[in-house]
Amino acid sequence: MTPLCLTLIAASCHPTEEVAEEGDGLGDVSLRWSSRMAKLHILDAMLQGEDADEVILLDEQQVFLSDPKGERWDSNHQVLVESGILVEQSGEISVNFDEETWNVGGDHDISFDDVGQALTTVLSLKTLNWCGEEMTGGRFFSLWHDRFQGSLSSEDEYLENIEDYVACRL
Repeated sequence: MTPLCLTLIAASCHPTEEVAEEGDGLGDVSLRWSSRMAKLHILDAMLQGEDADEVILLDEQQVFLSDPKGERWDSNHQVLVESGILVEQSGEISVNFDEETWNVGGDHDISFDDVGQALTTVLSLKTLNWCGEEMTGGRFFSLWHDRFQGSLSSEDEYLENIEDYVACRL
């Protein structure tokens, strides 16, 4: 094999999560990023309700496992708190939207896939009233995804759209 072929093969063998997110078909906006932001905004709205503690519980039969380092988490709550996505202060739980402060990906034990699994599970556990209709947060997300994913061109447009959707203005 020539040196050029070896270089090309070596360069293509180790994609990172960040590289994978850049090329997922939405131009400058990552499909994973926009989906994650929508799920986080929906989770944030779910945490504003009376039963916020119930929102983050995981079915006792499920356990999270992070393959690379064999880490085990007992609940989606633990995954989201240890990742820095959920913040607990003075007995209140809130969503941290600042991805740069999260302990996710790279050298951290929690991957973006772990976060995605935890968010998907959380959103599917509880039925709430969303814009006048009873459904899970997961169903509410699916309706947003089917209607808007791929239709906007910037992160700012997605964030504004997501905020309006969660507030039932769309």
